[in-house]
Amino acid sequence: MPNPPWSLEAERELWQDICRDSFWWFFRIAFGAEFFVRADPSQRWFNERTHKTICDWLQAKFQSWEKRRAGGQRRRTKVALIIPRNFGKTVIATKALSLWGQLRNPDISSYIGSEVFGKACEFLGPIKTIYEGKDHYAWFP
Repeated sequence: MPNPPWSLEAERELWQDICRDSFWWFFRIAFGAEFFVRADPSQRWFNERTHKTICDWLQAKFQSWEKRRAGGQRRRTKVALIIPRNFGKTVIATKALSLWGQLRNPDISSYIGSEVFGKACEFLGPIKTIYEGKDHYAWFP
């Protein structure tokens, strides 16, 4: 098979930039949400109309916090994502957004908790799997 007319390294750099700047594209491609739901038709929770809106809103909140932090303002940002069960809020806000934020700001500390320790571990598990390059749906590594 002939080599593609573009550089795979250049394509990788392009996707790195896109995913660093856009939480929607990070969630969809680097985190692997699109590939996961495509591979399993029973996973019907993901759609662009709903989830791009959520991702864009979370990105705006996160970037507002980043801007205040860069300006020396030390105050918390509290965000409540109130949507029905099975819409992916834990996957998007707790798992993907935490990883995206850590990549954009590697010197920050993150905390993932729950009223039940085991649940917090369940939240952290997929993040570690993606970070370690063991999730075959995620393009992150």
